[in-house]
Order: sequence, then structure tokens, then C-alpha cells
Amino acid sequence: MINSILAKSIGAIIISYLVGSIPFSYVIGKANGVDIRFAGSNNPGASNVLRCCGKRAGILAYMLDIGKGMLAVFITYLLLGNSSLILVASGFTAILGHVFSVFLSFKGGKGVATSAGVMFVLAPVSILISLIFFFIGLFLSKKTVAIGSTSAAIAFPIVLTLINRFAPNLFQYFFGIDYIYLLIVSILVVIFIIFKHIPNYKRMIKGEEKSFSKK
Repeated sequence: MINSILAKSIGAIIISYLVGSIPFSYVIGKANGVDIRFAGSNNPGASNVLRCCGKRAGILAYMLDIGKGMLAVFITYLLLGNSSLILVASGFTAILGHVFSVFLSFKGGKGVATSAGVMFVLAPVSILISLIFFFIGLFLSKKTVAIGSTSAAIAFPIVLTLINRFAPNLFQYFFGIDYIYLLIVSILVVIFIIFKHIPNYKRMIKGEEKSFSKK
């Protein structure tokens, strides 16, 4: 029994990584005649698809990246049921797959959309509130996506903690996920997102970062 659970857990983690690794942005870019690894910001993510291939392609890339984060968690649930640790671990592994895709020589996007997809399943109330901070950061920074994404990422563990402390009845998770597991993963996601956006911050300091309005 224990061996069966262990095997399923390992299988779920591997599947989650592979699902997260699917380079939708790269594929959509190629379909539009652009290798986004060498265009725009050279980042194989949805924001760069938007930048290089237009609104429709960009929205499709965002939706697919969000979807693969959600799918990874659902697959794990089907394999193992209501296991907090493994569900959260599989979600985080899907994010790692997006950032370090096996299909792109372990390179990838910044993980924002895939992280949102994972948390839409695991912590829907918290992620929806955090999206407010995305738009606040976006418009206060004159429509700079990097600031919006960073603002939402930092806000998420704070919102998660406040809801858990002051409004636990809003702490609604589809799978009854333990708060502490989500908090640890959300802090790790913040670190990843900040690290991946360092080139954007450097361009902002130099006044070279493009906003949505300029795109």
C-alpha cells in the first residue's frame, strides 16, 4: 500500500513537471513565425508572445499557461485524492517545469501565469484578491507588467495569511489544502518570480522597459 502511494506520488510529480514544461508560448510564437527566445525580451513566456505576436496570440498563451497549472493539480488529485502535501508539491513542480522546461533546454518563462493557474485551484479566493494588486501595480507603474506581476506575487502570501487569520470561512479550497503548505510554496514562488524579473528591473532602471501602452 505504502509503495503504491509512493509510486503514485512520484508519478504525479513527474507528470506535473512535464505538464508545466509544455512550452505553449514557444509553440504559439513559432506558429506566428517568431522564435520568441530570440525576439522581444527573449523570454519564452506569454508576455513576450503578446509583445511579439499580438493580443490574440498573447491571450491564448496566457490562458494555456494558466490551464497547465490547473491541469497539473487536477491530475494529481485524480491519482492520489485529497493529499495536501502532494497536491501543493505537484503545483509547485508544474511551476518549476514552466520556468525550467525540459523541452527548452531547462529554460522557460517567469512562472507568473502557471503560478496563477495552480493557485486558482488551490486557493481561489486568495489569488482573486491578489489579482487586484496586479492591476494596481500595473497602472501605478504606467502599465509595466513586471511590476504588476511582482505586486501580485508578493501580495498573495500576505492575503493568504490575513484570510486564514481573520476570515477563515473564506479560506475555501477545493481540496482542503493545509495553510502552511500553501504559505511555504507561495513564498518560494515570490522568490522565483522576483529572480526571473531581475532583467526587467534592470531595464526599468535604465528606462528601457516597455509598458503595455508602448507595446
